[in-house]
Amino acid sequence: SLTAAGARRLPIRLSTGATMTPVSGPLDYAFDEYRVSLDSAVPLALTSGMTRRPLAPADARELSIVSLNVLNFFPTSGSAAAQAAFAVRVNAVAAAIVDELHTPDILGLIEVGDINGLRQLRDRVNALAATSYEAYLIESDDDAERDQDVGYLVNRARVVVDTEPYQIGRGSRFNFEFCNEGSDVVFDRPPFVLEAQFDGMPVTVILNHLRSLIDVNSLEALPAERFPNCVGTEGQRVRAKRRAGAEALADAIASRAGQNLVVMGDMNAFEVNDGYGDIIGTLEGTPADANT
Repeated sequence: SLTAAGARRLPIRLSTGATMTPVSGPLDYAFDEYRVSLDSAVPLALTSGMTRRPLAPADARELSIVSLNVLNFFPTSGSAAAQAAFAVRVNAVAAAIVDELHTPDILGLIEVGDINGLRQLRDRVNALAATSYEAYLIESDDDAERDQDVGYLVNRARVVVDTEPYQIGRGSRFNFEFCNEGSDVVFDRPPFVLEAQFDGMPVTVILNHLRSLIDVNSLEALPAERFPNCVGTEGQRVRAKRRAGAEALADAIASRAGQNLVVMGDMNAFEVNDGYGDIIGTLEGTPADANT
């Protein structure tokens, strides 16, 4: 809420286990979350929660592979202020990669805007840690800047990249089971495959950012301009899209049986069937029924 001077209360960042009292203000519900607009006139008492725990440094004989969602990692506009704010984010993420993740050999990054932003991050990490990271990213299907792509930073001093990383399933479509004439792309952000070697050992990594749970239970009708001959809900489309993406990725995993394979990223899924689908079970080849 606004202060007496008309200013908005600054955001409050809390870690897991922290407490805040009293919580007083209007209750809102949006994006499947309850939110409280705190009363700006009420003083708050805060207690600290968990602190960040860095990863254990890898042994020189160990291959370290990590994925990290950097949450809309791009400038919000082309203005000087937005570029300056993004430079601050680049420095913060680079410091976390060096100090918290201890410069993984292969780092998969999620929600990166474009290759230029990823290269800025690469250069900053290399300057901080004297690493030899190279950046790899292919734009997603919408091919727009300031979107959510996935990409790699690979330390070429320790990892040999066999071929340029490539996407799987780009442009592939699926048909709605509930509508004969409706279809959609399977992946807005196609899985990104890296084939490499570490100390002579081949390894394959598939980096993912699967379709989110947004609108998974929506009862809104499908937009007629996109699906003119299809009667159904947005929730039905989202559930079908999530299932199609999981099944396509599961096929890609099965086709690489016997390889040293790492599948990682933001799966946007629970470890169990949440009643709308079993994404993780599908990837493992053992999807559970909704009532289990």
